[in-house]
Amino acid sequence: MQKILFFLPFQFITYLPTRVFIGDYELAGISLSLAQAVGLQAIAVVLTGCVTLLLYHAALKRFTGVGV
Repeated sequence: MQKILFFLPFQFITYLPTRVFIGDYELAGISLSLAQAVGLQAIAVVLTGCVTLLLYHAALKRFTGVGV
């Protein structure tokens, strides 16, 4: 389960930034350097942003507003 959770973005909220600040990152036996951890965070931010934009545009296509 821990290896599956490694690929979900929840660890990037508090755990990963704290571990990067300390200078040591390891999760589920996977150890990353500082540059790899920051790169992984950047990829997570970009992917989350893309998913958000896709959902936003899909929601706008379905939106119907009625009023004055």
